[in-house]
Amino acid sequence: METLLLLALAAALVEVSVPGPPPRLTIVSHSFDIGRCQLNVRWNASAESVNHACKEYHSVVWTDGIATDALLSSSTDRTMEVELGKNLGFGVREECGDMRGKWVNVTLQQNGTAGTGAVNIECTWFMEKDVECSWQPGKKAPAGTHYTLSYWHEKMKTREQRCSNYTWSKGSEGTRFGCRFELPSSSGLPKLHLLLQGNTGDIQPVCVFRGDTASYIPEIFDPPSISNLSNVRDGILVEWTRPVNRNNLCYQVEDNKKNPYYTFMDLTKEVIPVEANEQHTFRVRVSQRCDTCPRCWSDWSKEKVWKPKDKPPDKTFKILLCTMIPFIVIVLTIILLIYLKSIRRLILPTIPDPGKFLKLMFEDQNEDLQKQPPEDPLKDEQTHPLTVMEPIGNEN
Repeated sequence: METLLLLALAAALVEVSVPGPPPRLTIVSHSFDIGRCQLNVRWNASAESVNHACKEYHSVVWTDGIATDALLSSSTDRTMEVELGKNLGFGVREECGDMRGKWVNVTLQQNGTAGTGAVNIECTWFMEKDVECSWQPGKKAPAGTHYTLSYWHEKMKTREQRCSNYTWSKGSEGTRFGCRFELPSSSGLPKLHLLLQGNTGDIQPVCVFRGDTASYIPEIFDPPSISNLSNVRDGILVEWTRPVNRNNLCYQVEDNKKNPYYTFMDLTKEVIPVEANEQHTFRVRVSQRCDTCPRCWSDWSKEKVWKPKDKPPDKTFKILLCTMIPFIVIVLTIILLIYLKSIRRLILPTIPDPGKFLKLMFEDQNEDLQKQPPEDPLKDEQTHPLTVMEPIGNEN
């Protein structure tokens, strides 16, 4: 009986014996798809690994010495997006539970000369409509080097698109080149794939990823608009409208008589503690962040002027007015008493009695009728006879 138990135990121990560590990988090959910013890697395991009961591979991409894009899979090939222009490497090892093999690492050789690719790449999203990306030439890039920008995101129908609206500017940090392209989106910025290539084969291509969960792209919005100004107890109430349907935005209100600005988080109205009896000019701007991105502020809104409606009079004038009013009243009263009769005549002139006027008129007419008419002057005229005398000496 004891012998049978020992045989059964021995058989069980043989069945659960732990396998040894997985053997090491032997071959690693790689290639780049520059247009898509992708790395294609294939590795070949040894014959012992092929026949092994546990076959899983842990792979990582080394970007400037930092392990990224770790993946555990049973496949012996992998395709992944990489940031060309940086120091890249790839590593893979076999794993089986707690048993891990040794890393097999390879340094990824890239096209072009290191240090000639574009650097200091920055992108900005304007008003949810356009994206502008800018860069500077690499330190080892020859003079006269030109770069072309290609971009792609998941919402595009074609795989990649070349930017055509190029610009350049010169500032304190040197010359910056840029390009602007359309990207309308009301649901947030998708992940952007950006490829910068030089005008010769010696210039190293550079791939970067922006937006989504990749590197942050600041958004610059349309400026808000001031909708109303009103007088309240503690100052002037400034009200403005949101430029987009977003929350957690930062606003700054500028008063032409105060410095610095008044900063508010996720508000559309606020009381500015200023004198309401003075004239003020207000402007508002908006940003995604209050302090961490100075270049993310929108343009200022149109100015809106506050003019006091009822400005209190000067105290000296008030005292003088209160003194002069009683004096003026007294003087006017005396003048009225002295010239009351004259003033009354001016105000109420004498109206003649119509009866008396008619009586006088008829009396004059009666007197004219009662007068004797003058005698006829021909009545008393005397008549004398007329004697006609003939001349003498003319008788026949």
